[in-house]
Amino acid sequence: MAVFLILLSGLFGDYLYNKLWFFYSTILLYLLVRILVFSKKKERYLALNKKNLLIYIFIIYTCFSIFWSKDIEKSIQEIYFFFTASSLALYIVSRFRYKDFIKIIEKVFLFILFFNIFIITFFPSYGIHSDFFHKGSWKGLYVHKNGYGTMMLLSSIFFFIKVTLQQTSYKRQKSLIYLILSLISIICLYFSKSTTSLVILVILISYIVILSYWKKLKLQLFVSILCFGIALVLLIVLQTIHNSENILVGLGKDSTLTGRTEFWPIIFSYLRNDWIFGYGYGAFWSEKTGIISSISRVIGIDIYSSHNGFVDLYANLGVVGLYIFVFILLKGLILSIYKFRKEKNNKFAFISFFLLVTIFLNITETRIILANYFYWITFLTSVIYLQKKEEI
Repeated sequence: MAVFLILLSGLFGDYLYNKLWFFYSTILLYLLVRILVFSKKKERYLALNKKNLLIYIFIIYTCFSIFWSKDIEKSIQEIYFFFTASSLALYIVSRFRYKDFIKIIEKVFLFILFFNIFIITFFPSYGIHSDFFHKGSWKGLYVHKNGYGTMMLLSSIFFFIKVTLQQTSYKRQKSLIYLILSLISIICLYFSKSTTSLVILVILISYIVILSYWKKLKLQLFVSILCFGIALVLLIVLQTIHNSENILVGLGKDSTLTGRTEFWPIIFSYLRNDWIFGYGYGAFWSEKTGIISSISRVIGIDIYSSHNGFVDLYANLGVVGLYIFVFILLKGLILSIYKFRKEKNNKFAFISFFLLVTIFLNITETRIILANYFYWITFLTSVIYLQKKEEI
């Protein structure tokens, strides 16, 4: 299972990922048949369906978008992969307890972390950017530094959560190991020069620290700290807005998110007549629609996505698909934080992390759809595991 997730993370680049998509999908489809026909946990699996009705509506809606797709052939390919990747997530939920899934994710991050360090150290021509724009940035075997930086972001926060959740004396001894792994991941993230991931790192570490102390505080004290925190955040936000241009320049960005917001209005202009249901899953950025060449010609560079997961959801699945997904995401995030406070179950700390990171990662990149499906699988499993009772 860890091998599948490693391959789906885009570690070996777009070539291997695109060339073998049918092979991956066929095996994943077999897993779906297995859990529906042969699994002894069939009743439990069907019960999960009822508890997560909206997520299954989203999957079905996405698959049905082929009927209004502007490029049916492209949509068939992408929907087949989307559906079978979703099947892998369903198989994981029906086959593994959440603590076992966390162990699988841990193996995935360990492999990605040290394998890429090996490539960067001994094969720098493959592991370090040599092009003019990103020269010297670490990328491992990922196509781009941002893909590598994102995985190092997830790895660093994942191991940092493991540090904060160790409670018994035996587990506390392992905290040092997890702390070292987290620091190594942060160092790799730093040398990837992915400034967006670095900003998200600071936000998520702050979130995990607050979350770790949350369950230890009495309600009145927590409310007082929360009110103070909100006031402090508002003050920082106001100061940031006032000096936004200087701050963004210092991070190597600008107020257009490195040009991203400049072509979003162009994308919206193509959706004037298709804003309800979109172009169909995977069809908006297909060559048949001609949108890639049109937008690339206007902005002067080749572009193959909106660099925003929510904009791409809107473009491919319309406002219907966007609203369903955002509702599932926000509901899951709020419920996971609430359950963590109420049940003191560490499982919900991991779930809230995967859901919160889904929001941040999709602000400046497309990480939830039409990218590598590692992010979709972690999101989907998190939403479904939210309904299962177990300790970590």
